[in-house]
Amino acid sequence: MAVNERIKISPATGFHNFSNASFHLWATHYYKCVQDFQSLDPARPFSPVPYALLCRAIELELKSRLLEITPGREGVRKKYNHKILKAYLHLPPEQQILSEGECAVLGQASELYAARDKHFDYPPPEHAFRGYSNYPRLPDLDAIAKKLLDMSPISRSR
Repeated sequence: MAVNERIKISPATGFHNFSNASFHLWATHYYKCVQDFQSLDPARPFSPVPYALLCRAIELELKSRLLEITPGREGVRKKYNHKILKAYLHLPPEQQILSEGECAVLGQASELYAARDKHFDYPPPEHAFRGYSNYPRLPDLDAIAKKLLDMSPISRSR
């Protein structure tokens, strides 16, 4: 072969959905942000930030799994939006690993996270007046996020 001769490489074409792996990776990044925030200490002043980060991590993890069974990011986005409990309940049964109590916590978080006025981004004053008693316990929500991330098929394949 001459030095100036060109070689044509024609790899086989195919399709790989990077979205589910990307969503899982980003979910782990959001979860790490919560750990770095170190706001899980109950003695710290209240902040909605760890709630928002944990719910985002859970949302992306659930959507990463749903993308395995539902084609198209846009379809998953429209069907579930920020309704993390709804997304969880549409996972295949073998991936529904949360206890009844954990599902209740997820439902409580989902209601606030999916609210049209984004309660974790803009907490209404009445939440403060009630001492944020309508919010789930942060350690419980953290445990759910960790459990879902640790049981991810993508995590286990690495």
